[in-house]
Amino acid sequence: MILDGGKVEALPLLPSATIADPNLQVDAANIVTTAAVTLRTNECNEVAITDTALNGRPRAGEPWKERWSVYTCGDVQDVDVVFTPSAQGGTDIAVVQP
Repeated sequence: MILDGGKVEALPLLPSATIADPNLQVDAANIVTTAAVTLRTNECNEVAITDTALNGRPRAGEPWKERWSVYTCGDVQDVDVVFTPSAQGGTDIAVVQP
């Protein structure tokens, strides 16, 4: 559950070991699924995040990396998601292939 503009809303959470908060999960999921579909050579709109794994516990305020598994049209792709807390507030998200 999150508070959005004074209203309580339910968000589905990702499976397994992500430490991203629910809002950050939504933001990262949009980037990750777009990247996974883009990496395919054939057209595919079927995409779902099936697993997440934390790559070591970060210290507060430090960047961290997670590996997310994405199912796309019969294949599972692993992508690394790097979360970097920003000095201006918020968190930057980068997606790289492992």
